[in-house]
Amino acid sequence: MNKNLKLRKLWPLLLVLVLGAFAALADMTLPAELTVIEAEAFLNDASLTGTLAIPDGVTVIGARAFEGTGLTGLSIPSSVTTICSRAFANCSGLTGTVRIPDSVATLAADAFEGTNVTLVFGDDVSTDTDIPGGSVSTGTDIPGGGDVVITMTDLPAGLLYEMTDAGCVITGYTGEVDAELKIPDAVNGIPVVAIGDYAFQDCYDLKGSIVLPDTVTRIGSGAFFGCSSLTGGLTIPDGVTSIGDFAFYECLSLTGGLTLPASVETVGESAFAFCESMTGALTLPADVTLGARCFQGAGFTGSITIPATMTLGANVFSSTSLNITWEAPAFTFEQVSTIVTITGWNGPVTGGLTIPSRMGTGLVTGIAAEAFADTGLQGTVTIPSSVVYIGDSAFRSNPGITNISFAKGLATIDAFAFADCTGLSGVITLPSTVTSLDETAFSGCDVTVTIATE
Repeated sequence: MNKNLKLRKLWPLLLVLVLGAFAALADMTLPAELTVIEAEAFLNDASLTGTLAIPDGVTVIGARAFEGTGLTGLSIPSSVTTICSRAFANCSGLTGTVRIPDSVATLAADAFEGTNVTLVFGDDVSTDTDIPGGSVSTGTDIPGGGDVVITMTDLPAGLLYEMTDAGCVITGYTGEVDAELKIPDAVNGIPVVAIGDYAFQDCYDLKGSIVLPDTVTRIGSGAFFGCSSLTGGLTIPDGVTSIGDFAFYECLSLTGGLTLPASVETVGESAFAFCESMTGALTLPADVTLGARCFQGAGFTGSITIPATMTLGANVFSSTSLNITWEAPAFTFEQVSTIVTITGWNGPVTGGLTIPSRMGTGLVTGIAAEAFADTGLQGTVTIPSSVVYIGDSAFRSNPGITNISFAKGLATIDAFAFADCTGLSGVITLPSTVTSLDETAFSGCDVTVTIATE
């Protein structure tokens, strides 16, 4: 039987001896032959006070081993390899600096939760711990190298988080509704790398600016959805690579312009839609991918050039006042084999619109549902003979459209295709090739619809 196993079997007796012999001393001493300090060995024993020097030879400090004790100082030897979950948690008297030696390979992120210590690391240390509240860390790296100092973080009340392989993710907020919130750059020494999906959704009364730490690399879908009382500017930190769908949707009171750093690769659908008080300039990376209606109804002004390297969803700039120079095609489309369907429009809204008969390497045969809905189009829309169908609500709610030119070849017009295009009037004559016309296709329009006999 090896020494470790012997000590484990003898531990109950050793524990009694230690408690009896040392509890009253100012500084605590453990038997020199120990190699493992078992889980909960001294849990909540407030009589254990003073400075503890872990004996050289100890390799594991178990979960909650000294939680809630009266320790005021701590020395950890280079033999220790593992410090388990909450090993020194709630030792409220612990202060000053505790050095985590290079030998430590596994350190629980909550090992010193509820203390006032500063942890000093020599090399990178990985964590593997259960975080209170059910969140589980599966191997996050704590920053290290040299004499990096990581301090315990005071979290804003109500800020929820979880630990992941990449780092700390802010997942929610249950604090004061009218508070001004600052998101920390670390939680228990673990960098905050992401704002999780819907973390602050509908926190209508949160006030002030959105201050994101430089450690953040991802902003999740709906992260600040509907936070309509947030004011001031928004700075996206260098290092952010993705902004999710509806991330800042209807943040109505954010002001100023917006610059997306070169690190941003994708911006999701409607991510900044209806940020109507952001009336400054918009600056984008040349090769970013922008989701459908990404900036719809936002207040951005000034000029912007859209290069051919940028990838666009449908109606990215719908209902904005931006002066756009297009180096990329203003139409968005999908192509299957040689068949093309127009899915959206990012170009100018005045001067009419002519649908091309060819896009990419294919023939344009269809206009997708909602492709041009509520885009502010004005003037005449010309549809070529290659188009055989117009989808649901394809041009719906464009009161500035005053005329539509249809060509022979069109077969199907689906529900609400031109509904609420109130600028249309008089007689609309459809080509004789139309065989399917939904009765709602022109609802809300003061028109008479006929089909040509030839």
